[in-house]
Amino acid sequence: MSSELHPDGKLNPSQVVSNDSDNDSIIDLIEQRGLSRRSFLKTSLGATSLAVLGTGMLGGLTSHAGAAPAPTGGIGFTSVPANLYLNAAVDDAVTVPQGYTARVLVAWGDSLTMQPNWDPSGAMDEATQLHCYGAHTDGMHFFPQAGTAGNSGGLLVTNSEYCDPGLVNSTTSYATAAITIDMVRAQQAAHGVNVAKVFKNSYGNWQVNRRSPFNRRITGNTPCSISGPAAGHPLLQTEADPTGTRVLGTLNNCSHGYTPWGTYLTCEENWNGYFSNETTGTIPVEQARYGVGKGGFGYRWHEVDERFRADLHPNEPNRFGWVVEIDPKRPNSTPVKRTAMGRVKHEGAQLVVDANDNVAFYMGDDERNEYIYKFVCARRLDRTNAAANRTMLDSGTLYVAKFDASGSGRWLPLIWGQNGLTPANGFADQGEVLIKTRQAADRLGATMMDRPEWGAAHPVTGEIYMTLTNNSRRGNTPSSSNAVDGSSSAASANPVVDAANPRPDNDFGHIIRWRDDGSDVTATTFQWRSS
Repeated sequence: MSSELHPDGKLNPSQVVSNDSDNDSIIDLIEQRGLSRRSFLKTSLGATSLAVLGTGMLGGLTSHAGAAPAPTGGIGFTSVPANLYLNAAVDDAVTVPQGYTARVLVAWGDSLTMQPNWDPSGAMDEATQLHCYGAHTDGMHFFPQAGTAGNSGGLLVTNSEYCDPGLVNSTTSYATAAITIDMVRAQQAAHGVNVAKVFKNSYGNWQVNRRSPFNRRITGNTPCSISGPAAGHPLLQTEADPTGTRVLGTLNNCSHGYTPWGTYLTCEENWNGYFSNETTGTIPVEQARYGVGKGGFGYRWHEVDERFRADLHPNEPNRFGWVVEIDPKRPNSTPVKRTAMGRVKHEGAQLVVDANDNVAFYMGDDERNEYIYKFVCARRLDRTNAAANRTMLDSGTLYVAKFDASGSGRWLPLIWGQNGLTPANGFADQGEVLIKTRQAADRLGATMMDRPEWGAAHPVTGEIYMTLTNNSRRGNTPSSSNAVDGSSSAASANPVVDAANPRPDNDFGHIIRWRDDGSDVTATTFQWRSS
């Protein structure tokens, strides 16, 4: 596996995580179903327009300067040409439609306290980064302040997904530089989550209130608790945490979610890239299935921070890959890793509350040939007492999706003792099912997807939309190896092209949408369509 850090902090093409199960791929099903891209786009645009215009949700942190109205049935503004920079130098700027402006609200290194901003003429250090906004923003959510007119103030919570080590440590040769623990601590502090109080000033512009006691950083070394069925499990216990209930930090926080009781869900995605297994032998299947290998993504943390040596501390990687719940309105609260929601490379957690107050979150595992999941809380939402909902993410049922060629689908429950999730197949209890979520989904025969990434829930219908961004591993590396969970002989995770699998690649991706039958999130069947 390559040790070169990808520019966006995500997987290098050479860092392939193999899913060698023989489960159906989504491309097979789309081709069998023969759905129309044009009809999908028409119906999607109509539904989205209804949701936006009918619920007054259109808005953002950019200012509108009286752009001409778009034609009837349009998207509300004149879009930026797709080929704007096709034959020109790229500007270091944000391009917005005519009539709009873009202003910087907060940037990496801006202080969230009354301490000074970072001086970019030198390297970032841990002490400075701990009071400054983190690197590379991804998912975000705005929590309006109660009683403010027109949502003129509130808490903006954002992810800092990854960092560029060379920029943090001010070196152009990070791959060969002599690395120190201070360099690594600064990088770890650049990761995580930012909570910032923002408000509209007297000029109508948004800015950060640096005096707010709500402002805080949650980083790669912030103490987090572990809750749910896997808390305290032997596979989560380490020398530093023999209880298996406390872990330092949250990493590679990609997309996000939120709860009806006012908390933020940050999702740990490509956390495997910070670990290195330096063994000269075969990497354990439990680590290989999640992409842990030698060198990681080139961060080199393992050279000076031993907990990232997966060969020396094999349970430490198991403590990442979770959905982490944060209460932004309680600045002294401890982030909680909710194990009931499964351990994968989480890309968001889309909320739907149905008419009976059942609560579900829909999640993608952001990797080629991985799966889509649903977590249904065991208890119904208590709309009168938010505090009564605080432990709702600790009990419920995790499902994985099986898309059938007919346009229907099934949610397969990942429950210990059912459908082969037994000790004989490597699952000693429910905690192990959740720690090995990918292997459990393999065993159940879930549908391999073309990299499930960002999702969205329709605010009226509860329908879920998910982007399947690409899959260049379609039919290019055939294999006859066994399934990773030890089940019977499996076909390749990259099936060769044949009549049922006509696309060797899915370079540009597509969108899939579905709705649980009866608009009941507890339903175990659903109907789906795809572009």
